[in-house]
Amino acid sequence: MILEQLESSDRDNVDGKGYGVKITRITSLFAVSVLATAACTTSSSEDTKVYTLPAELCSTRVDSQSFEPVFPAGEELEIETQIPYDSAGDTPATHNCVATVDGIQAFSLSSIPATRAAGLEDYISERGYRFDIDDSVPARASGYDVLAWQSVAIGFAPCTASELDSSGVGFMIHLGADHELNDIDALVEALGSYMDGRISQINPKHCTFS
Repeated sequence: MILEQLESSDRDNVDGKGYGVKITRITSLFAVSVLATAACTTSSSEDTKVYTLPAELCSTRVDSQSFEPVFPAGEELEIETQIPYDSAGDTPATHNCVATVDGIQAFSLSSIPATRAAGLEDYISERGYRFDIDDSVPARASGYDVLAWQSVAIGFAPCTASELDSSGVGFMIHLGADHELNDIDALVEALGSYMDGRISQINPKHCTFS
């Protein structure tokens, strides 16, 4: 039996400039009935994913198989998304999302525009992130540069044009403190899927990508 709960609310003009925030929380609860006679052969939720992997994550279309390794075992998946939008309904570059499994944060996703950064390391510096570049693993995702660590991967896509004077958009996936993956390649692949989805959503007036 599958129970789904969807809550959403809109808050307009939160900054007085015609921008609001759309907050959506999706909770999927899966009730599994197990016959007593089969109990000895049924896998525990401690080492299996009882929930179904979503094809749309945080209101962004993703490849669920790319995200499969970063979702931990458990029963209940909850996704909370915050997508700012302007008065015309355009989708800007800013996006924040948190995925939790059984009440524990699995990972967060974000895309944030840059105002000055010309490249990935510039973006990390502009945002004030305290990651040791020397300890990172360089990679490519969605055709753009990525730097990855054991629990974090960050990518940057420059803007070729922007009516809002954005120089580019940075993208991040960050595992929760209690979630160990130990697979940088899987982390980068998930980030690449997220980048593909977000880049296709962002209105060109906010950022036009190459």
